[in-house]
Amino acid sequence: MKIVILNAGMGQRLGRNMPKCLNYVNKEEKILDRQLKILGKLNAPIYCLVGFKKEIIMEEYPHINYIYNEKFHQTNTSKSLLRAFEAIKESDDTIWINGDVFLPNDFPIKNFQKTRGNIILCNKDKNCGEEEVKYKTNSTESIIELSKKVSKPEGEALGLNLVRAKYFQKLKTALEKCRQQDYFEKGCEFLIKSGINFKPYITDKMVREIDTHDDLERIYNTDN
Repeated sequence: MKIVILNAGMGQRLGRNMPKCLNYVNKEEKILDRQLKILGKLNAPIYCLVGFKKEIIMEEYPHINYIYNEKFHQTNTSKSLLRAFEAIKESDDTIWINGDVFLPNDFPIKNFQKTRGNIILCNKDKNCGEEEVKYKTNSTESIIELSKKVSKPEGEALGLNLVRAKYFQKLKTALEKCRQQDYFEKGCEFLIKSGINFKPYITDKMVREIDTHDDLERIYNTDN
């Protein structure tokens, strides 16, 4: 098992001149503190993909592994994840998470990791906004659509994912096919359309992607 945290982006919508992962979610913890605490329960190597103001993150968290996306200002998460996969090299079960995802203290990460197959963390909410990555399943509860433009979506994909070792190289190849500004979900969608199965892991926990100041304030007021 390996874990990748994607922290290369500039986080412009949050309107702060620092990596998003360094914003506080309560009086004592930053987004990355919380992720490391929850993901650390798996006792697996953690790789942090950095770009924008990477030195700040690296100085504050010197104990984890770092991979640099030198094209962070030109690319999106598909190419950041590809850069991480290129650095990791070995085919292994791999969890990856966006660096702006808030995980509550009671998130069952070990249960998530033990679920069979390739999985994508989701919640059921048919009232998703335009900017959210959405999903739709078929009669066997396998994901058939995964993007921002899903018609009649079932809910939101929350930016925490797991690919099993046997599909690691296939996902890497799919990410190579993505355009520079594609999200990594595009790579997953290539696999889905080729017949590889991804299942939604439905959560009712307060997992949130923090895109705006309002998102951050809502988490801060709830988690304190």
